[in-house]
Amino acid sequence: MYKPYLIIVILFFTIVILIGMISSQKVKNDEDWLIARHSLETLPSIGTYFASIVSSVSIISYVGYCYFNGWGGIWVFSGTFLTSILAVFFYAARLRKVGEVSLPDYLEVRFCKTESIMASVLILISSVFMLCAQVAAGTLVLKIITGWETLPCIVILCVVLIVLTSAGGMVSVAWTDTFCALVMFLGVWIMAFGMLRKIGGFSSMQQALYNIDSGYMDPMGIGIPMILSWIFTWGVGNYGVPHFVTRFFAVKDEKTAKRSQMWCLLLFLLFDIPLLLIGLAGIIAKPGIQVQDEVTGILIQDFLHPVTGGVIFAAILAGCISTADSILLLASTTVSNDIYKKIINKNASFRQILFVSRISTWMIGVLAIITTFLNTDAILWIQVRMVTIMGAAMAPSVMIGTAWKRANATGGMLSFVAGLATAVAWYILDQPFDLMPMLPAFGAGTFFMVAGSLIGEKNGEK
Repeated sequence: MYKPYLIIVILFFTIVILIGMISSQKVKNDEDWLIARHSLETLPSIGTYFASIVSSVSIISYVGYCYFNGWGGIWVFSGTFLTSILAVFFYAARLRKVGEVSLPDYLEVRFCKTESIMASVLILISSVFMLCAQVAAGTLVLKIITGWETLPCIVILCVVLIVLTSAGGMVSVAWTDTFCALVMFLGVWIMAFGMLRKIGGFSSMQQALYNIDSGYMDPMGIGIPMILSWIFTWGVGNYGVPHFVTRFFAVKDEKTAKRSQMWCLLLFLLFDIPLLLIGLAGIIAKPGIQVQDEVTGILIQDFLHPVTGGVIFAAILAGCISTADSILLLASTTVSNDIYKKIINKNASFRQILFVSRISTWMIGVLAIITTFLNTDAILWIQVRMVTIMGAAMAPSVMIGTAWKRANATGGMLSFVAGLATAVAWYILDQPFDLMPMLPAFGAGTFFMVAGSLIGEKNGEK
């Protein structure tokens, strides 16, 4: 147990819990809990969207990816920029105008109830594994700080996440996310400057990389198929990820949705630069690390002052909490709003919906504990698979359904099935052509969306 790390992290947890408890007092009805009654202003909108997207996976696994791939690792960030660019110029304002509570809500109104139910089931399953990725990242930090075994670290982290989410819903999540975003920003820049100082600065880093292996200097070194994979997996796949889409439903108005995405575009750039620099500097400072997810932790312990290291570890936990609470909220919203209220008890009161939401939050948290304990995969690839699965099934419906009035229920159903089936088949075939599944799956979903919509009944003819 390393006391400086522990003290800083305990202080961080205390502040996060206080913010969550205070903001939870604003919850008055089910819309407050689920989507903050469409009331989020620009600052919490920026904070919750940014913090939900970047996550602890970014700080741990992205750094590790850049460590192993040099400048070619820059493409792991590229799709996130595409997501926000598309949002600024088209999707943010239009999705806010829809004004629904959840992604299944949108799919039911825009297409049909069957697709909404299928989406709810897929979201619930995927959420457990996405939560597993975040908890695994946070557990790595807690193990370093405390010296404890894996299971107690998983349990402690999950309990904190469950309490925060079940207390205040979207209101609590938005404000704790905003604080976590600030901690993450501070942490990654402190670490980047610290690492560059250790190796003599940026120019020295470049020369050393070239001397070690000139391949580290090639930004195209990971290959065209992998570059396209990263662009489509994040850039398009995010539009099928519910905790991304619901952020647009929660903001105050269309202008706020668009404005927050403009700021996020800049913030992503400023956040990703230090992650890349940390990974590149690590190649020189600590060669020979074998495990992608261990790179960040080893660099912190070996090269940073304990106080600085404590801030970085707090930043990683901030990333874990900010994304994991969004995923928990998403999953519990799916249970309470899309399954319980729509199918089981259509006349459910606010108290009943809130009770179901909080119970489901605890149940999903327990499933996440079990899944994380059994997981052996790198956290980046857990998240990639789940974004791919959900994006393949639902991104064509969201993107084309928002942009094309002719899209209908036939096209939506065919697109959902075709995209999901293609993604699963692509994984079973071990990713032919070294291409991740999102690009072929989105292509298949788009084709069947267009074909089904042209063949099926026009909207309004029923």
